[in-house]
Amino acid sequence: MLLKIYHRNTLTLTRNFTPEIIKPSIYYYIISMRPNNNILISRNRTNDHYCRHLVNDKVLVTRNAYMKACKKTGSSKTSYKPNVIWDYPAVAVTSFDINGGYTRSNYSRAAYASSYNVVLTNKLNSLERGKKIGDMRHNNIIGHCAEPHAANSTMNSFHNDMHKDMQLKEVFFSEAKRPRTMEVIPTCQNCLDTFPNLQ
Repeated sequence: MLLKIYHRNTLTLTRNFTPEIIKPSIYYYIISMRPNNNILISRNRTNDHYCRHLVNDKVLVTRNAYMKACKKTGSSKTSYKPNVIWDYPAVAVTSFDINGGYTRSNYSRAAYASSYNVVLTNKLNSLERGKKIGDMRHNNIIGHCAEPHAANSTMNSFHNDMHKDMQLKEVFFSEAKRPRTMEVIPTCQNCLDTFPNLQ
């Protein structure tokens, strides 16, 4: 059988795939497919710009992290341990939907269950029995990666516009990079188990 992919605006047939036949609509019909190469290249560039932004504004990023940590713990500036401050975030990534919309960039840092929307929180807390956000799993802390932070922003923006929940399988990502070196960072097992499109 033939899977037909139609352009979201013109409704002209753009590609043929197997194994199913589907009807045209105002959106691309994609089953287990990735965004086209132009979108992926564009979002990788977006993440590169974001990484450079983080490096250029390192003082601001550091101060935000410091103040947020103090506020969360109720500690004063003088009593809060300085080792929680980093010069640069370890990893940054950009998330988006299959059409390249709802693009949001974010970086790795500490997270709490209240930081994420319900869909993402439920998934992160169910990765392994007895494990939840903030626990160590496969040598990484659940929920602290850049991917869930970016995905949360994308999913919240979608929810605010469409008034319905965006599913994890609808979220796509750019290459994850280390801002200070621009090195591509492999995806950890926690994120692979959370987001279907990272596999």
